[in-house]
Amino acid sequence: MTALAERLLQILRRPILPATPQFSTGPAQPAAEAPEHKAALRTLAGVLRLYGEQSIAVEGLDASRSAEQFRGWAEHVLSGTAAPGVGRSEAGNSRDWDAVHGAFARHRTDERTSVERAVAGLRDTVFSVVQRLGRSVGDGRTADDSIQTQIVRLKRTAVAGASMDDLRREVLSTVDAIGHALQQSRARQDQLLETLGAELRVLREELQHARAKMETDGLTRVYNRAALDGHLSRLCSIAGLSGDPACLLMVDVDHFKRINDTFGHPAGDEVLRRLADTIVRTFPRRTDFVARYGGEEFAVVLPREGVETARILGARLLVNVRNQSIELGGTAVRLTISIGFAVLRPGEETASWVARADHALYRAKQAGRDRLIEG
Repeated sequence: MTALAERLLQILRRPILPATPQFSTGPAQPAAEAPEHKAALRTLAGVLRLYGEQSIAVEGLDASRSAEQFRGWAEHVLSGTAAPGVGRSEAGNSRDWDAVHGAFARHRTDERTSVERAVAGLRDTVFSVVQRLGRSVGDGRTADDSIQTQIVRLKRTAVAGASMDDLRREVLSTVDAIGHALQQSRARQDQLLETLGAELRVLREELQHARAKMETDGLTRVYNRAALDGHLSRLCSIAGLSGDPACLLMVDVDHFKRINDTFGHPAGDEVLRRLADTIVRTFPRRTDFVARYGGEEFAVVLPREGVETARILGARLLVNVRNQSIELGGTAVRLTISIGFAVLRPGEETASWVARADHALYRAKQAGRDRLIEG
């Protein structure tokens, strides 16, 4: 994505010259943008908006704020509105390409720094655990050496033909040494296990937090596309062995572009958040998997479920969305959605399964929207 953004900025920095010389005594007219520049503007705006939606949270800027900031840069590129952080009175008439490049580069650097810090923290924790294990092994060897020394002394006493009292004393000393060594070893192990347990709990929480950030959509807080792809692949592999059914529902907001055009992109984001919450509440089981597929489209995976369950739950979701009202710009707006679903066939690959569900969604749209169709 970084290379694409750099290439688009190079194209857009080229001077735009009129096709033929213009001679006029009137006010200067802005040169018409060439088709290539218009296409580059739309593409760069889309790249910036997508980058904001998929960006990693960095210090001082969470995921939703980052998405809002890059949405502002996308609007600045697309329509020449004021750049983020610049007031309307301060905004000029031209797009500030250096500021666009600088914002993109700074955030990309901050993302890299954030990831490197997280990895370094995990590496230090793991190294600490390894060091403690190494010290424990060394302590154990020291205790073994002490016992061995006492046993050698006992053997020498017995071979030398010492008196029974001397031999008894050496035996008791050896037993005491073994008991003391075992007691020390047990205390060290108990302390080590307690310390390791605390460090492993911290490590597990950090790993879970890092994994959750990598698999969660920044806007809607459901799983993202990468997590969905991995889940579908694993589910197909398991179903191929067990023969268990599985169902995939593709959900899309009806007339979402109209919402963005009428109320603006922040209102569109609120619609997506509310819809994600409604889907999660409609599919609350731990085995249900809800993800944002892309744009205004969501996916729901129901393992070990067939057509009838998919029809019942899909119809329930249609009703739940249809019956709720969302306040947008002082206007109560009601939504509808279209759903296409497909039950996994024996031996079917992930791509074929997704394509059938997506085609069913397309048919639901063509049939008038606000409905559920099987693929």
